[in-house]
Amino acid sequence: MPNKKDPIYTGLFPVAPTPFTESGDLDTEGQRRVIVPRLMPAIVSYCQKIDIAFHQVDRS
Repeated sequence: MPNKKDPIYTGLFPVAPTPFTESGDLDTEGQRRVIVPRLMPAIVSYCQKIDIAFHQVDRS
């Protein structure tokens, strides 16, 4: 059981820009245009690691 003094989250957390419309509302479509390109390299890298690990499993 974690100690109450132990932090729940550790590490670095990148800040993503939050786009707004001219009226001040959250621009959800703009948010997709900002977030997806930032996430894709990490997703591709993760999938490649899973694929490599899958092919290294001894199936005999």
